[in-house]
Amino acid sequence: MGGFALKSDQHKLHVRSFVITAVVLLLFAAGCYIAMRSEDSQYQERRSVASEGFGQLPSIEYNGARYRKKAGVHTLLLIGYDKESDAERIGYRDGGQSDFLVLLVINDTDNTVRQLHIDRDTMTRVKTLGLAGQEAGGRVMQICLAHAYGKTIEINDQRTAEAVEGFLPGVTVDNTISMGLDIISNFNHLIGGVTVTLEEDFTNFDPEMKAGVTLHLNDQQAYYYCRSRMLTGDGLNTSRMRRQRTYIEEASKQMLARIQADGSFAATMVNSVEKITHCTLSKAQVINEINRAATFDIGHVEILPSEHAYGRGGYMECYVKEEDVMAWILDAVYEKV
Repeated sequence: MGGFALKSDQHKLHVRSFVITAVVLLLFAAGCYIAMRSEDSQYQERRSVASEGFGQLPSIEYNGARYRKKAGVHTLLLIGYDKESDAERIGYRDGGQSDFLVLLVINDTDNTVRQLHIDRDTMTRVKTLGLAGQEAGGRVMQICLAHAYGKTIEINDQRTAEAVEGFLPGVTVDNTISMGLDIISNFNHLIGGVTVTLEEDFTNFDPEMKAGVTLHLNDQQAYYYCRSRMLTGDGLNTSRMRRQRTYIEEASKQMLARIQADGSFAATMVNSVEKITHCTLSKAQVINEINRAATFDIGHVEILPSEHAYGRGGYMECYVKEEDVMAWILDAVYEKV
């Protein structure tokens, strides 16, 4: 089920220009596991239609103004789900929850990358499946649950991409890369570990992981740092997300240095994670182009302002205001006409 494969021939038109940065950022992020629109919303989406002319960029209207998608912009969704990559899927609701979601917006015109870290508890509409795999409509739930639906990793990823598109109106997910829990130790080993200062106590898992200690994480410690939640600190996902972003930032520095110093390291990276990731991009193109990634201006990991509250079922729910969602979309993906 793993490996790098193109979704369809149409993606070949997009892959070459942004695959390198996307996959490098996948590897930065891989070690970290990691109801927006009301019916009376002012937002109106208008996708490209024949009357707009062949090849014309899509546009949207918001608050009386028109915006056009930036030329050279493509997206890739990184998905980290809470199952081993080779775990058997039983039924149509066993794809695992996507505890880690980062949307990359790659702009080939100005060689920049925006990274949006989406809270796994974000409430949005998710398409659901019945026990026998039949379409069961949709309902508002945590966005992480979208990945559970479907009997193959391809469908799990597709459901997650659809949920993200629903959460971010006017944004299309062009490609996805997903990875299971086993990526964490593999990735950490590949880059030789990451040094972090622990803000929380992890001694329930490892006696060396005391609050305040600066530690070069071994592979198992990296797993605890990026994945643990219930027995760590305040037990909240927001704290885990903060640790994930810290890991990404530190790992990215090491990764860029390794790529710049060793021309063969790109192939080593891709080959090391090929069997435990599922990617809609070409492996050959990744290896050939990945070394150019260091020329891009990669922005810090961003998050949207949000409010958290426990729902009726006792689970945490994350709510983001529509104006904050649209402000990010119109800045990262669109430009005013």
